[in-house]
Amino acid sequence: MANVQAEVSNRKIKGILEKTVNTSRKDWSKKLDDSLWAYRTAFKTPIAYENARIYKENSKAFHDKRILRKDFQPGDKVLLLNSRLMLFLGKLKSRWSGSYTVVASLPYGTVQVHSEKTGHFKMNGHRLKHYLEGHVEKWKSVVILEPLLSEYKQESS
Repeated sequence: MANVQAEVSNRKIKGILEKTVNTSRKDWSKKLDDSLWAYRTAFKTPIAYENARIYKENSKAFHDKRILRKDFQPGDKVLLLNSRLMLFLGKLKSRWSGSYTVVASLPYGTVQVHSEKTGHFKMNGHRLKHYLEGHVEKWKSVVILEPLLSEYKQESS
């Protein structure tokens, strides 16, 4: 890390010298003290900040690649994210409410939906998800403990 910092510093000082010294570079030793003073007093962005900026850009690119675009067509059934339940969420309460019908898909991710109760209203598409209608078969499982208890009683006696 120290070598990298020294190389960056030397590169900056060299740049200052190239701007102030003639093309013949004969008087660079005379201008070196002024160049060092200029380098020391100038505002420098620390390397850690530069690394943090690069990390932030990479994290944003990684996140943006994984965002799924939701494409809503008129007539689609959607569910609405209830943001109030996100603050006071019970264990078994669903965050999604209603079954709304998409009326129109507007620019910038805005979606106009219709509900029997509330009528037409506009909503941000990020707060919606597709509602898949259809018959959902529920499975029930029953655990019979009777044989297990009888086996336990035989082993313990």
